[in-house]
Amino acid sequence: MKSRKLFTEGIFVLFLFIWITAETVNAQCIPNEITFSSQIQIDNFATDYPGCTEILGDVYITESSSGNITNLNGLSVVNSIGGELDISFNSALSNLNGLGNLTSIGEDMQIYYCDALTNLNGLENLTSIGGSVDVEENPALISLNGLENLTYIGKTLYIIYNTSLSSISGLSNLTLIGEGLDLVNNNLLPSLSGLDNLTSIGGNVRIINTGAVNLSNLSNLLSIGGSLEISYNNLLSSLEGIDNIDPSTITYLVISGCPVLSVCEVQSICDYLDIPESSTSISSNASGCNNKDEVVLACTILAVNDNVSETNEELLFPNPTNGIIHIDDSNSDIWEFTIYNTTGLLIRRTQNLENGQIDISNLPNGLYFIELSNKTQVIIRKIIKE
Repeated sequence: MKSRKLFTEGIFVLFLFIWITAETVNAQCIPNEITFSSQIQIDNFATDYPGCTEILGDVYITESSSGNITNLNGLSVVNSIGGELDISFNSALSNLNGLGNLTSIGEDMQIYYCDALTNLNGLENLTSIGGSVDVEENPALISLNGLENLTYIGKTLYIIYNTSLSSISGLSNLTLIGEGLDLVNNNLLPSLSGLDNLTSIGGNVRIINTGAVNLSNLSNLLSIGGSLEISYNNLLSSLEGIDNIDPSTITYLVISGCPVLSVCEVQSICDYLDIPESSTSISSNASGCNNKDEVVLACTILAVNDNVSETNEELLFPNPTNGIIHIDDSNSDIWEFTIYNTTGLLIRRTQNLENGQIDISNLPNGLYFIELSNKTQVIIRKIIKE
């Protein structure tokens, strides 16, 4: 009886092992790659691959004929992809709702040339991507909504040529990018709101041809691991927001083609330019940020003004001015003033003010630096003559 009992128990354990193994094999499937080129393939996935929830290889979703993929609902059983996810060249796919159970992608996620896609809803449970994220040339894409739970990207984040994109707030929980950040040719993007929690980028950063007016949403970014390029942003007037980047993590600096950018003297840029071996290309911006010498001069002024009381912030007015500048100080007669141009060249020096005013009406239009001094302090301010 004892031997029969042991035999029965052995048979049970064997069948249990076989069942668990079979279930594991079923759950983990497709070790290489799978391509979905029609709606029927997607709809039949659960039937064709019963129990398959973890795809080990790559997944490609690309229509074989125009409009023959309209939804991804048949992939709702998939919770992880070990390789890459490529969704491209789909003319009728308007959302990604069928991927609602997907939590991780081991390698790259690429979404490009999807003409009807307006957002990334359906990826709400995705928390990490081991490779790069490439969202490129989706003409109807308005937002990145759907990525709210994504915290980590292992390689580079590419957001390129999405001509209708007006919001990246869906990236609001992203804290770390392992390699680079490319925000390129999203010309309707009015701000970088959504990158507020980003603290580290491990490679090159390129912010090119956006509609952003400032970089305030990057105020928590502490380090990058490569070059920093800010170019052809037609509405960008200030670099305020990237003040906290460790300058030692910047390998090369490009600031160019931003026609209204006049404020470049933020702390990170000033500290980087102070490094003897720093390499830069600064050109074709507004006065004050039109070349390296202008930025260095503005940084010098910033260092002086760091010791000035905030009560003197509006000492000179109006600014911009047509010619006459007033000194907002009851003791204005004791001030001496010196005027420099953007290259640091001395334009005028006067010992005494007349009626608390400075007259620059005879100077060409442009940006000037006015140094005011008395027995107790020196104050330097930017003045724009129009």
